[in-house]
Amino acid sequence: MPPQKKPKLGIGKGKGKGDKAGNSKPEAAESSTDGATAVAQGQRATTRRNLRGKKGGLKDMPGMPLDILIEIFSLMHPRDLLSLARTSKDFRALLMSRNSMSLWKAARQQVPGLPDCPSYLSEPAHANLAFFTHCHRCLKPNVKTVIWEFSVRYCPECKKEMLCDTFSYTYFFLRMSRELGEPSGRRMLTIHLMPATKGARYGDPYYHVPEVETFKTKYASLRTVEEKKIFIMEAEDMVTMREEHAKAMGQWKLNQEESRSAELDVIKKARFDAIKDRLRDEGWEDELNDMPSYEHRSLARLKACRKSQKLTEHAWQSIRQEILEFMERVRTNRLDSEHQELLRQRLTILYGLITKWEQSSIPRSADTDWHPLFADFALMPCFREIVEAPSETEVTAEDFQHLRDQLPALRNAWVEERRAEFESITAVAPTGDDVPPLSLAVVTFGCKRCHRNGLRWPHVLAHACPRAPLFRHRAEGPDQKLRQAIDNTCINQEQLTLLSPTGQRAFTPVPKFNVPTKKVELAIEACGKDPAVATYEEMEACGVRLICTTCLQPKHTCEVFDWKSAAHHTGTNVLEELVLPEWGHITKDLTHDPTFQPLDAELTAQVKMLEAAAVAAAPNTLFGCTRCRRRGRTANMKDHCTRKHGIEQPELGADYYVHAASERPQIRIYPQSHQDHPVVVADVQAHRALVSSSLFPSS
Repeated sequence: MPPQKKPKLGIGKGKGKGDKAGNSKPEAAESSTDGATAVAQGQRATTRRNLRGKKGGLKDMPGMPLDILIEIFSLMHPRDLLSLARTSKDFRALLMSRNSMSLWKAARQQVPGLPDCPSYLSEPAHANLAFFTHCHRCLKPNVKTVIWEFSVRYCPECKKEMLCDTFSYTYFFLRMSRELGEPSGRRMLTIHLMPATKGARYGDPYYHVPEVETFKTKYASLRTVEEKKIFIMEAEDMVTMREEHAKAMGQWKLNQEESRSAELDVIKKARFDAIKDRLRDEGWEDELNDMPSYEHRSLARLKACRKSQKLTEHAWQSIRQEILEFMERVRTNRLDSEHQELLRQRLTILYGLITKWEQSSIPRSADTDWHPLFADFALMPCFREIVEAPSETEVTAEDFQHLRDQLPALRNAWVEERRAEFESITAVAPTGDDVPPLSLAVVTFGCKRCHRNGLRWPHVLAHACPRAPLFRHRAEGPDQKLRQAIDNTCINQEQLTLLSPTGQRAFTPVPKFNVPTKKVELAIEACGKDPAVATYEEMEACGVRLICTTCLQPKHTCEVFDWKSAAHHTGTNVLEELVLPEWGHITKDLTHDPTFQPLDAELTAQVKMLEAAAVAAAPNTLFGCTRCRRRGRTANMKDHCTRKHGIEQPELGADYYVHAASERPQIRIYPQSHQDHPVVVADVQAHRALVSSSLFPSS
C-alpha cells in the first residue's frame, strides 16, 4: 500500500529548502516563526482542495467576444452581475465601465416589477441597495432593513451615528429662511420616519447626516441669494424624486416578500401533504379523516410540518417519531371524546329518570332546595355502575328503572354523608344535650368565593358557588372523566353541577366554618335564648326583630335586623352618609360594639309585613321554581315560568317561591318628623322603610 500523501501547506510549485517531501512551504512560514499561522494557512489550503470545478476557469472570460458577453450578461440577475464584478479586476473594469450600462439595464429587466434606477444612483449602486444585505458603512452582514429614502442599509449601531433627528437643525433652517426671505417649513432634505418603538405611538423624523452635511457645505459655498434659491428649488425636486423612488421600492419589496411568502406557502403545503401521505401509508388514514379541525391545525403548526423544505426520505425519518407521537395523542383524545359522548348519552337518560321522579313531588319549596341534584345522584355507586358500563353494552332507560324506588333512601343517605362532612369541619364544644352540632344557631359557614357569611345547615347545601363546573378547575382524580361528563350534561340541561366536597378540589371555593363571634352570642341573647344550646329552628320560630341602640340617634334612622343579620352587623348596613338639610351629615362608626334591643310587638308586626312585601318587589331576591330546579331573580324567574311551563301570569307562592339561599330584606325605620322628606317617602313606597314616633321620642 503506497504511503498517504501529505497535504500541501502553500500555493507555490517549487521545492523549498528543508522540505523533505518536496512541497513548498507557505510564505508566512518563511517570514515568521509563528507556527499557528502556518497551520491556519495549511487548513485553508486543504479546504480549497475540496472545491468543485476547475479553479480559474473563467479567468479568460473578459477576453471573449463582446457580443457573447452581452448575450450572457443580459440573461443574468443584477445580483449575479454585481457579484461577478467583484471577483476580479478584469471583470470590475469591464462591468463598471459606463459603456456597460446597457448590460445592467438588461439584467434589471430580469427582475419583475423592479423600479428603474433613479438619476442620483448608478446601476451597480442600485443593484447593491436592492439585493445585498450588508451594512453600507461597516459591511456587517444580514442587514434586512433598507432606508429607501436615503438609499442605504445601516445596522443598528451605524444607524445611531448616520441618522440625526430633525429637531437638531431647526435653528439652521429658520435662519436660512430669514436670510432668503422664504417661508419656513419647505422640504429641502429627505426625511425618514423611524418606525414606532414600544411605548411610542408614532415614529420620529430623522435626517441623513451625509446628506445634511453636503447640503450645508453646498449652501455655504453659494454667494448670491439667487443662487441659493435655485439650489433650494433643486433640493426640493431631489427630495420629491427620492420620496417617489422610495415609495416605489417599498412597494416592490413588499410585493417580493408576498411573492416569496406565497412560494414558501406552496412548499409548506406540499410538505404537509407529503407528511399526511406518509401517515396514510402507515395506517393513519381513518384518524386523519376523522380529525377535528382544531387538531388538524395543531398538526399543521408543528415545527416539523411548517418547514419550507421538500420532504425527503431522510427528513421523514428524522421527524417521523414526533409526528407519530402527535397522532397517538390525537387518537387518545378522540377515544376520550367518544367515551365522553357515550357517558353524556347515558347521563341524559338518567337525567330524565331523576327529573320525572322529582316532578312527582311538586310543588317544590325552600325545604327541598338543599336536596341532592341530578349531578349528586349520578355520582352514586349504583348509578355509576350502569353509566360506566363497557362501551359494548347498550344502556337504556329500563336499566335505571329498577333504582327509581330507591331514590328516597339514596337522597337521605346523601344528606347524611354531607352532614358528616360538615360536622368534620365544625369546631364547637359539645353542649351536653343530644343536640347535633349543625343544629346550633351559632354554627355558620362562609363561602370562599362570594364571601357570603351566615350560611347554615342544611341550607348551605343550596348555595350555588360550590357547584361551579368542574372544567373550570381542572380537577384530577380517578373519577375525573365521569365528573367532566356530569358537568357537561348539567350545562346542556341548564342545571347546577356537582357539590364540591369540603377539601377535595384545590381550586374550587368550598364552604368554610365560621368561628362563633361575640356578636352572634349577643344577637341570640337579645332574642331571649341561650347561645350554647339554642338551635336554628328555635331562633327562626321566635320571630324577634332587633335594632342596634349604638347606631340609634335622635332624629336619625336605624336598621332592623333579624337574629341572623344582627350577628353580622358591623355598621355597614347602616346608611353611612345620608345628607338631609335639617339632619346634616349622618356618619356611623363602622367599628363599634353593637347593643341590640328587641322591637315591641307592634313594630315587629309592621316590619314582618314590610319584609314579606319587599321580598316580592326586591330585584335581587333569589327565587326557585315550584316545578323544576330552576333558580333566578324576579324577572328571570317569571320569564322562565312563562317560557318553560307556559304560565302567563306567574304568582309568588304558587309558581315560584323564595329560595333557601335568599337573604331576608333589610328594613329601615325613620322618625315621624321627617316622613315628608323625599328620601323617606321613596323608601316607604318601595316597602323598604316605615315611620315610627315611639322609637324616636325626642322627634
